[in-house]
Amino acid sequence: MALAAQFDQHVRQVAGDVGQVGDMRLFLMAGLLLADENADLKSNVQLEPTANDAAVVEALNAAAERIEKLAAGL
Repeated sequence: MALAAQFDQHVRQVAGDVGQVGDMRLFLMAGLLLADENADLKSNVQLEPTANDAAVVEALNAAAERIEKLAAGL
């Protein structure tokens, strides 16, 4: 639900910035924004996984893969 809300927020932001350019383009642009944010976060975070952090790293990687699949599907 949180990812959907974040995606919706980005779609609305893009629509406000560039106007209505069609759903597919709005979704693609929003997906690219999310992917860009994800890439920035990955590059800024230096994780050295411990037993407790491994689950967090796995969850972030799974979220990144889902976002990339969404962007690729658009």
